Amino acid sequence: NQEYAIFIEDDLLMSLDALDYLKNGVKLLSNDSSLYCVSTWNDNSFRWNMGQQFPLGYNSTKPHPETFLPGGRSNFLMRESHFAGLGWATSKTVFEKRVKHRWDYTVPWDVVMQKASEGYDCIFPEIPKSFHNGPLSWKLKSITPLSEPSHLWGTVVVDQQKTEGYFKRGKHLQHLLKENYDTQVIEPYIQNATVISNIFHIAYFVNESLVTVMKVNDEKDWDWNKQILNVGLFGNGNGGVVRGIYAPAGVFTRMLGNSLFFLGKYSVYYKKYRNKFEWETFDPYTVDPSYHDRSPKASAFMWRIMKDKITVLKMNETMSCNEFCSNKGLYCNDMHMFLINECDVLQEFVEYTECVEGGTINAPYYYDETGEVFLNDGFTLNCASKTDEFQRICPCSP
Repeated sequence: NQEYAIFIEDDLLMSLDALDYLKNGVKLLSNDSSLYCVSTWNDNSFRWNMGQQFPLGYNSTKPHPETFLPGGRSNFLMRESHFAGLGWATSKTVFEKRVKHRWDYTVPWDVVMQKASEGYDCIFPEIPKSFHNGPLSWKLKSITPLSEPSHLWGTVVVDQQKTEGYFKRGKHLQHLLKENYDTQVIEPYIQNATVISNIFHIAYFVNESLVTVMKVNDEKDWDWNKQILNVGLFGNGNGGVVRGIYAPAGVFTRMLGNSLFFLGKYSVYYKKYRNKFEWETFDPYTVDPSYHDRSPKASAFMWRIMKDKITVLKMNETMSCNEFCSNKGLYCNDMHMFLINECDVLQEFVEYTECVEGGTINAPYYYDETGEVFLNDGFTLNCASKTDEFQRICPCSP
């Protein structure tokens, strides 16, 4: 007989303010018939993109881009047209209207929930407030920032800050209502963002709001994967919907200290701001005269490596990049792993016989027996893991 229910799987670890967030988040459901759930999970929050939103040592006088943030760093909430699960709440009204008649015990429950969510949105946080612990062998300690991850889930960033009382201040949630979200969040961001034609041009920026256009037909177009997966993020999920997407517009994330919005070309905002996207695109030559000496990706990444004074080193010891860089009086930033996980970049620093995709969580690394270097899949880039089988390649910065 309850109006709302919270669902937490028995292998989840929750953040300190997860319950406060869910209890107050469901209040939005009674004021917005387009909402399906409130989730504690973000599919694309990893150490290398969300863990540290500023590169340490980077001198910037500009404030952190908070066009999307009505509150603090760990309180950034968004709408998505995909059912994320992993700790979520919904209403009795939604269940009876959307879920009950669709329930099917022959298929996984999350597939049913995703199918029932079509045409509706969920609220979710930038930094997850839940963690999928799984087998005990995965180690509870892997959720801490500098601990050694032994699996994909260990590279997920989890919000460990307590923001008691924040969600009770209603003014910080009103922008999430459908009637406000487009005009108070999406459109202002697009208006003020810098347009980049190539996603890897993000390396030329720090502390900026950026937008790039995706040539896709809708939120289920599998062409999203060509770009999303290419930068180490998860693309299409259950039901074919792109993880984290807000169907009317696109997908938000962060990279290299910047905020980035993937805008679908089908969106009304592309049509409305078409001149901006066609005539106000960033030109890399304005900052990098040697842009075409390498591929666009390698050019941008090498520029940033030089700018951030990153020393790329191959180590022989069995230790993490955190330890290795620290021993040299330097620092390993997880997001700098993104810059060196590229064949054309690695060849500038390491002699190898072949550059191979499909490395483990410890990649990029060098295999001494064959002279090969192995790239990371992108999802598990981190400075904390260690191996005695390969020589890790580390980005060390001041």
